[in-house]
Amino acid sequence: MLKRRFVVPALIIGILILVAVLIVKNPPKQPSDAADRRLQMAVSTMAVTPAKYQVVVESYGRIEPVTKSFLVAQVGGQIVNVSQQFENGRTFDKGDALLRIDNRDYRANLKVAEANLLDAKRVLIEEQARGRLAKDDWRRSGKSGEPDSLVLREPQLLAAKAGVLSAEASLDKAKLDLSRTVLRAPYSGRVLARSVDLGQVVSVNERLGEIYSSHALQVRLPLRNRDLAYVKLENGVAPSAEHEPDVRLLSSIGESAAWPAHLTRTEAAIDDASRQLHVVAELRPAVTGAEQNVTEANGKKPDSESAQTLGNASLEKHPSLPRIGQYVTAHILGTQLGQAIVVPLQSVYQGSFVYLVEDGHVYRRGIEIAWQNQQDAL
Repeated sequence: MLKRRFVVPALIIGILILVAVLIVKNPPKQPSDAADRRLQMAVSTMAVTPAKYQVVVESYGRIEPVTKSFLVAQVGGQIVNVSQQFENGRTFDKGDALLRIDNRDYRANLKVAEANLLDAKRVLIEEQARGRLAKDDWRRSGKSGEPDSLVLREPQLLAAKAGVLSAEASLDKAKLDLSRTVLRAPYSGRVLARSVDLGQVVSVNERLGEIYSSHALQVRLPLRNRDLAYVKLENGVAPSAEHEPDVRLLSSIGESAAWPAHLTRTEAAIDDASRQLHVVAELRPAVTGAEQNVTEANGKKPDSESAQTLGNASLEKHPSLPRIGQYVTAHILGTQLGQAIVVPLQSVYQGSFVYLVEDGHVYRRGIEIAWQNQQDAL
């Protein structure tokens, strides 16, 4: 029994040793090209050579009016008429009557001023006559020398002339106050807000509403420090291209839209919050067919006021133009580089190296990026 207990394990161990020897002496056959097999991978490559490159700097901003004003009452009184054009979002032309204040008191003041002027002129005529009589009396008296100014009533004459001047000034002021009872648009534009309504009594210097000129819009665009070297900024002014816009404004609100614009100036100081310099781009309406017809018919360009009116009409006839407060993306036409090495930004790893392929081998090469946008790296 004890002998059998040792024989079975010994037999199992012997069988395992025999199997191991057979495996070692008869290994599985390897493919004949196993020694030449190497790890391979597929890569996509592109040839990179120095070439011309147009830098387009991307920025963003909010549409603002170039000219914006608060309308303020210059005389007090009750509002008796409000124009339909004086509504939020409505357009108006220069000189349109937007609002009227009760003018009865001011018409009465005008008549009083006219009467005062007539009375002052009467006093002046009387003093002139008295002065002539005083001079004649002096001559008839036979006295030698020149008469004194008091004798000739010159102080009274000066006072009468001053009275006429004062009455004329009062008349001008009365006319001015009467004209100010009608609030007229200082330029062509649109209404941003109205603060008063029909029947309301307003006082002098009370705010009535807010308007802006639709002749031109603008947008403040921040520039990163590394972008400044690639945007044409000279003495605080960005030169405009002659045939193509400097800036293209894009918006994705509703249907995608784009508008040409021009850089007009740079701000004087770095923004304290963002530590960036802002440039200002202006969006102006294109020359309309009406303006071209005026030019051809007259043989000369329209004057500034006519051009502004036509420009305003052009701007208002395009409802797709950006609205005040709308955010837009700006593509600023920058410097054109003569010899630039440009690679796709996605091929740059960790912002410091790329992979090069030479003679079928891939090498890692460190680089220094001079400028980049969302697609390319220089």
